[in-house]
Amino acid sequence: MPDIYTKRPDIVSSVLKDAGFENPTQPKIFTQRTPEQTYRFGGKDSFTEIYVHNIREIGFLRANFPDFILVGLGFILGVVVCFVLRKRSASS
Repeated sequence: MPDIYTKRPDIVSSVLKDAGFENPTQPKIFTQRTPEQTYRFGGKDSFTEIYVHNIREIGFLRANFPDFILVGLGFILGVVVCFVLRKRSASS
């Protein structure tokens, strides 16, 4: 049940609704979430819920990281993962 943190919840909402997710809907998994931020996609016997949060509304620490820092951290994480996967495949 992922939480999506975004500066543009309107765009994420539009994409999820176009993909067939229900919104607003009463959350069944994390009941403390609001119906407005809950998106549900279900089959006959199961379902999943995604919760969309506006990053500007969740507090000081998460909302004030500059974008270039987040991009840099993502790049470093990607390099580390590629290095580990390459080492693993070379040793096999």
